[in-house]
Amino acid sequence: MTANINDSARKSWAILTSKIRTNTKNAYHRVLNLDNRIRYVNEVILSTVWYTTHIFLPPTDSIRQKNTAISWFIWKGTIFKVPLFKL
Repeated sequence: MTANINDSARKSWAILTSKIRTNTKNAYHRVLNLDNRIRYVNEVILSTVWYTTHIFLPPTDSIRQKNTAISWFIWKGTIFKVPLFKL
């Protein structure tokens, strides 16, 4: 936390985005089908995102990085990709 709300938001989202990238990289080699990868994202990775969103609005750059990390994890480099939901 910092004295300025905007600085606190940026710092919190930078830390959270870094954790999301780390979690997706660590779970990448797990043997999960598409359904289980999506469930993992919803239950493990995005649970902290929803909590933080109630406190601080996410910056655009953080949303882009989060979407990239999650789509990389879900699709595992396959060719067929579904467009992501945009805020």
